[in-house]
Amino acid sequence: MNCIGYEWRGNYNYSLPWHQDKDELLFEEEGVLLTPVIGTVLYLSGTDVINGLGGAIALNSDDSGKTADQVYPVENRLVVFPGNRLHCIREFEGRRISLMVNFWDRVPKAFL
Repeated sequence: MNCIGYEWRGNYNYSLPWHQDKDELLFEEEGVLLTPVIGTVLYLSGTDVINGLGGAIALNSDDSGKTADQVYPVENRLVVFPGNRLHCIREFEGRRISLMVNFWDRVPKAFL
């Protein structure tokens, strides 16, 4: 893996629909889908109350988009996955804090 940089963002108590992390500006301007090499999520907390699917990150487990694996939030758990995978954060109640770091082999257009 040849990474030249990374991006990070925190997630404090919100769920996200199915998506791919990508170079947003390149996709918006040129319709080109460029994804990070590796995606990671570090759970800084679990959820106080497990409700429904409990704030798990769901990841498509193959390229078909028909199957998904779920990893539940447990404090200090690190989830590492191919950067091109569709993923979402399931609904939950309580507190859920995580840190996402994507590793890139190219500089996203917004940073050029």
